[in-house]
Amino acid sequence: NITLQAGQTSSSDVNLKPIIPKLKVSKSELNFDKDETSLTFQIENEGKGQLAWEVKESIEWLEVNPTSGTTVSKSSSVTVTISRESMEPGNYNRTISVTSNDSEEEILVKVIIEGPELEVTPLNLDFESDLNTKTLQLKNIGVGKLEYTVYSDDSWISIAPNNGNITDETDQVEITVNRNGLDYGNYSGT
Repeated sequence: NITLQAGQTSSSDVNLKPIIPKLKVSKSELNFDKDETSLTFQIENEGKGQLAWEVKESIEWLEVNPTSGTTVSKSSSVTVTISRESMEPGNYNRTISVTSNDSEEEILVKVIIEGPELEVTPLNLDFESDLNTKTLQLKNIGVGKLEYTVYSDDSWISIAPNNGNITDETDQVEITVNRNGLDYGNYSGT
């Protein structure tokens, strides 16, 4: 308690706590699965006063919006968007930084880019003793355009068509064996 009287000088000790902002980022990791292109995270101020923040990144296939702002008592939402078109198939791990007038936090960005993947059925062809032609089914079970070439080093095996490309459809490839000129016995080829 401070009591003041008119005409007298009084002194008192006053303790003030500084107003300090405190950075909190809602996620430490953003995982972009094969179909996701945008994810969000929140920037919060768990302290007092104004938190000034900025998101820093130098990733060519990533965009952040907004890249900076201020937060007093509410949270700020930040959207991270990726552009898969220019990326080769694979797994990507990169880091973005959130810096502020309090501290810095990092967020790991993980992206999976699927590519084409060939499925061949059946895997084995048995021509028995009387069959000359069988059909392979070639299908792209991945994403994007798959270019293929089918060949054999064995001169008694012919393939038609021997190349092509697949996106969503299934191609059929005929495998023909020429028994003329072959000696009696079992043959195996690839």
